[in-house]
Amino acid sequence: MNAKHVMKKILVFPLLCIGLHSAVAQEEAIALPDVTTVVSGGAITAGKDSVPDYSPVLPKKEDGKVSLPQIADNSGGVVMPEPKPEVAAEPVTKFRLGGGLYTGFPFGDDVQREKIGAGFVGELPFTRFGGNKEFGGAVRLVLGGVIGKGGASGGFAGEFSAGLFLRLSLHKVFALQPMFGYGLALTHVDGTMNVDSDFLFVCAARFIPQGILNGALEFSLAPVFHLMPFSENAKCAFGIRLGALYSFKK
Repeated sequence: MNAKHVMKKILVFPLLCIGLHSAVAQEEAIALPDVTTVVSGGAITAGKDSVPDYSPVLPKKEDGKVSLPQIADNSGGVVMPEPKPEVAAEPVTKFRLGGGLYTGFPFGDDVQREKIGAGFVGELPFTRFGGNKEFGGAVRLVLGGVIGKGGASGGFAGEFSAGLFLRLSLHKVFALQPMFGYGLALTHVDGTMNVDSDFLFVCAARFIPQGILNGALEFSLAPVFHLMPFSENAKCAFGIRLGALYSFKK
């Protein structure tokens, strides 16, 4: 191979490299024009399969209920019971206020004198237990008169008493409420005033109509037995109380 032929090859190779580099440089210098997308029509719509189908878990138009998927029971055959719906707690009575009529018939007195009057009562529950039982205290003030029999003169009578009661609710509309108490009985007859200790037992039957004031009003009928061991006249008496009470609840 002669020197002239070798020189041609040496000159061709650099020229090829320069040409290739120039082509690559021109290709890298190509600039793309800006592309702008315009959406018209006021709404963008998607294809049919662009959004998952949620219709199986959406409420039905007919009943508005959602059909939840059934989960397989993998707890070894043990099925957990469904939670019970919460029930609103019934309001609790804070205290009761009421009033009514009273009549009393003493025994063991030479001259029988009946008592009749009206009074006020307040009851304060201390605690509730057993779901239908209530323990509390009560105070009562009765003012009235004495009706004489057989020519005996009448007079004035009054009594203040306090005691403890146990209330047993038999139903929403019925309750029994026995009470033991102690009071001071005052009588003023023939110009003489007497104050006697009075031990009393009351067994009240309560009727609570739910249609009146949402069950806050109750009516009471109560026989009362009085024992007055230190009295100079009648040692015991029997009476009837008829009244109504209003329950303040929270």
